[in-house]
Amino acid sequence: MNNAEGECPDRNLQPMRICETAVYRGPQVFSNQPMVRVQLDLGELENWPTHRLPGFTEKLTGLLPHL
Repeated sequence: MNNAEGECPDRNLQPMRICETAVYRGPQVFSNQPMVRVQLDLGELENWPTHRLPGFTEKLTGLLPHL
């Protein structure tokens, strides 16, 4: 996939799949709160780090302000 810098990947691809999930109910190494862990296979999106997606950080923190 040789897209130019800043272009979005082809929207027709099925780029991600969930490989594994786990729910941790008690205190964890990273948090004292219960947490969910999800392992993803990013597929083609592996070639698209978030710094190449315009506005990604702003949109994500807008949706998840406590992130």
